[in-house]
Amino acid sequence: MRRFLLLLLSMMLGTIALANEPADVSPFGVLSGSTITCSATGAVAGCYLERPVWVAGPLEFTVGIDAQLAYAQGRTGHLAPYAGAAWYADSWSAWLEVHLPESGIPTLGRPDWWRVGMTWRLP
Repeated sequence: MRRFLLLLLSMMLGTIALANEPADVSPFGVLSGSTITCSATGAVAGCYLERPVWVAGPLEFTVGIDAQLAYAQGRTGHLAPYAGAAWYADSWSAWLEVHLPESGIPTLGRPDWWRVGMTWRLP
């Protein structure tokens, strides 16, 4: 478990370096501006760290690391790099994430090849 967490941290930092942004003086250093999202079910827990690499108005492109730990029989966890795109409107947003198997960052387990989703904000 300790090796898994160290690998996750090193991959996150390596992915953030891909953004090639100038250093800032934030107390979070290279993690500043990143988003961490975590969720859990009865069988799977996971976190997704993403870093914007290009933003043009409501359109955002990101790179990220997805880590899932499965603790139910028959389920598998994974650690994998992703690229994402999102559109943010006033009351909704939509996003797409695509697995990056040839990124140079090792993939552990069997991640989803792509994911899509949306959020709707009620007035």
